[in-house]
Amino acid sequence: MSERFPVKGASGDDSAAGVGAANGAQGQVYVAVSNEQLERFTHAFEGSARRWELIVYPSLFAFIVLAAYGFYLVYSLVNDVAYMSESIDRNMTQLVRNFEIVSHDMDQITVALEDISFNMRDVSSQMGDISNRVSLLNVMSEDMRRMQVSVRDMSHSARYMQGDLRLINHSFGRPMAAMSSPIVFARSLLP
Repeated sequence: MSERFPVKGASGDDSAAGVGAANGAQGQVYVAVSNEQLERFTHAFEGSARRWELIVYPSLFAFIVLAAYGFYLVYSLVNDVAYMSESIDRNMTQLVRNFEIVSHDMDQITVALEDISFNMRDVSSQMGDISNRVSLLNVMSEDMRRMQVSVRDMSHSARYMQGDLRLINHSFGRPMAAMSSPIVFARSLLP
């Protein structure tokens, strides 16, 4: 037994096997199909469906697994971003405090540099005083040189006086020695 099925868009060419006559109305072509052909088609369709099931179901399962893993990744990313933003907020707060400390220290350094500048002006003025005192030292050095010459002259004079005293001692020493002997003898007799 064969059944007839309309095929749209067919050209009306009935040279192919299993194609019946054209109906002529509105360009539709009917194809006569036997039960055996229909059964083979059904078995082929079921086999094809099984093959597609072998492809589609594992693919669907893989898609679900990947979707769950993607959700997990997005959830982890959101948690990591939240943790990172809290950490950055804490670090920025600490950074602001540190900048305030640095600003305060810079103010103190500015004050210290002003003090140093003032002290350097004092040192500069004192250097002028030192140059005046150095000129006085030159005068004192010349006076010391003169004093050294005078002490040397006094030393020579003292040496000459020593020689003169030696001569006087030698000149008066003998007569005095003769006179001192009886006096020593007379002293020893007295009680």
